This record gives sequence, C-alpha cells and structure tokens, in this order.
Amino acid sequence: MRALTFLFFTLTFSFAAKAQSPSDLAYTRCAETKGPLEHIIAACTESLKEKQLTTRSRARIHAIKGNIYKENGLYEKAIAEYEFSIAVDPKYQYGYNGRAVSRAKFGDIDKAFDDFNKAIELDPKNSILFSNRAHWYSEIGNFEKSLSDYNKAIEFAPMNSDNYYHRAITLTSMNRMDDAIADYTKAIQINPKYHEAYLNRATLRSNPNDKLADLNSAILIWPDFPLARSHRGYGFNDLKQYDNAIADFDRVLQRFPRDYYALKGRGWSWFRKGDLDKALADLNESIRQNPKSSDAYLVRSHIWTAKGDGDRAQSDVNEAQRLKSSKQ
Repeated sequence: MRALTFLFFTLTFSFAAKAQSPSDLAYTRCAETKGPLEHIIAACTESLKEKQLTTRSRARIHAIKGNIYKENGLYEKAIAEYEFSIAVDPKYQYGYNGRAVSRAKFGDIDKAFDDFNKAIELDPKNSILFSNRAHWYSEIGNFEKSLSDYNKAIEFAPMNSDNYYHRAITLTSMNRMDDAIADYTKAIQINPKYHEAYLNRATLRSNPNDKLADLNSAILIWPDFPLARSHRGYGFNDLKQYDNAIADFDRVLQRFPRDYYALKGRGWSWFRKGDLDKALADLNESIRQNPKSSDAYLVRSHIWTAKGDGDRAQSDVNEAQRLKSSKQ
C-alpha cells in the first residue's frame, strides 16, 4: 500500500487587537474605577461627557452611578440616576431593576414591583430579575409568588447556587423544612464552599450530629464565621460540652465584644459550669446590648435563683413574659 505523507503547514496568524471605541473606553473607565464613592462618581460623570457615547453605554453608566449610590444607602440619588438611565434607553432592563431595588429599600414597594415587572417584560428569561423580584415578594410575606419567581430563576440558571440558597429561605418561611434542606444541599453541591448554606442547613437539622457536622464545615471554610461559631457554641451547650462552647463564644467575642447572642450563650455556659459571677456579667452585658431579648432575661433569672435572689429572678421572668407577649 502506498504510504501517504501528510504535510502540515503551521500558519501563523497575527490578530490585531480590536481597538475600543470611545464609547467603550468611557464605559470601561466608569465601570473599572475603584475607590471612595466620590471618586467613582466623578469618574463616571466624566465618562458621560464623551460625545460619542452610544445610547446603551450612556444608560449603563447612569446605572453604575445608581448602583454606587444604592450600595451606600443613598436611595434618592440612586433612583435619580436610574431614571436618567431609563430616559436614555427605555429598553434597558437593568435601569428598571436598579430603580426597583432602590424604591423597595426606600419603602416605595408598589412602584418597585412596577419596575420589576417592566424589567422582566423586557427580558423575560433573565434569572437575576426573577431572583430580585422573588426576594422582595418574600420581604412582604407573599411567599407563594416568591417561590414561583425563584422557580423561574432556577429554570433559567439551574447552576446558580444562590438561587437555591434564597429559595430555601422562602421555603423555610413556608414551613417546608425538608424542601429547604434539599435546596441548601443543592446549593452546596454546586458550590462546596458555600459557608452560609451550611449554617442555614444546620439551623434546620433535627439531628444534633448532623447540625454539628454542618457547622464544622462552615467553620472549616471560614474559621472566624461568627454566626457559625455562636451556633456551634449553643450546640455544645446542648451536648453539655461547656468548655468547647466557651471556646467558640470566646472566638466570636474577641472580634465582636458586644455580640449579645454570643454573650448570652457564654453566660449559660458559665452558669452550667457553676461560675455565677461570670455568668451574670455576660448576661448583664447581653441585655444591655439587646434589652428586647426575652431569652436573655430567662437565662439571667436562673442565675439570680442560683444566687438566692428570688425577687430579681421573678422580675426577670416577668420581663421575659412581657417581651414575648408584645411580639405576638
């Protein structure tokens, strides 16, 4: 058989980098500027002076300014920038989305939903828009609509772990704990370092060992995760491992010495170990930081009882009952 020889020629192509247009450069300058609010706003304002800006770039720059104002809690200024964005480009979905979030945070929830609806009308397969509207449905207690929107968000972005995480929060509000756990599990499968998902799943676990395993995982990812440390401290209290509990609470309080939740938990640990003075000091500070925590008064009542001060113990029980009834 005749041997066939194939000759391969290596062809070298030189690709010239596509030059950015003045519009692209102006947008990039705004989008990539870092630093204090005033510095970013100034850079974006300067970018808006570019005479060759496209309609979409101009709308995006205004939206970036809106985002910066929104992230800093300046919602009225944010809304004004989003309105510029929409005026420039009435089909720019993120102008409506940004204004919706700002309006919601500002307390104008009805107009916020009008904007969310318009954004989704313009971009009906955008997972981000459905997820944002779902969040605010959950905030006003409309969990069915929130769930429906999260379902859509997951349909359009099935590998976005955040969508499962936030849908789990809505499912928890609907008392669908098993479904919520399944969503946290899915979020963790997609993103094994999702420490918040481990924490939230731990709070729903009924088995103490499963709960502890999730908290251990969260802390392994972020050793100084304060909520995970505090929750694990409470778990150790339940298991009567008071030294381990104190170690976790100490870790939190080294960084956040006024954390009332950790103070309350450590106070209980000291109480169970028999150190009533340290227990009382922690509970006094916990109540000082959060005088509306009924549980803290109940814990302190046990300490007063152990110290033989029945009047103060009863006073704390009464205050705990008053606080609980005021929340109903």
